[in-house]
Amino acid sequence: MRLRMQTITRKYHFVFHLLFGAIVAVYHYNLIPDVQVFKLIIVALLGSTVPDIDHLFYIYFYGRTTELAKELRKHIKDKQLRKFVQSVSLNHKNNNYIFSHNIVAVLLALGLAYLFYQYDHDYLSVFFSAWLFHYIFDICEDILYFGKVNQNWWLKFKKEISSIQKVD
Repeated sequence: MRLRMQTITRKYHFVFHLLFGAIVAVYHYNLIPDVQVFKLIIVALLGSTVPDIDHLFYIYFYGRTTELAKELRKHIKDKQLRKFVQSVSLNHKNNNYIFSHNIVAVLLALGLAYLFYQYDHDYLSVFFSAWLFHYIFDICEDILYFGKVNQNWWLKFKKEISSIQKVD
């Protein structure tokens, strides 16, 4: 069962982030029905995907010397999108060097979602709630894969992955 769930989350990781963003939008719409539902959904979808922009910073800036970043940049340069996506899918859970995925960012997202909700900034509340659920899903996925949360959540970053899975 666990392996089946890992396969599903690996294959549909990004879709799950979007799904949780949509759930956040629907939940908030029920709390604050006088907002535009389409705008609410767009804001939630953005909030649920923005945390992964840090992966691009990893590939091109602070992690650029790692073997994984080099491989990913090669796939992008060679316009091999399928290989890029496969490589990310195979290796993303072992990458402990993504700076934005940590307890400080989780608490910041939680605090901002709460603060904006309290002051009736509906769209910002939804944005940061979706951002928070992005992290919650990633933490749950770590537990599914490793039986515990990855060390990056506790601000312990490991630059190099012990062995990356290459895509043929």
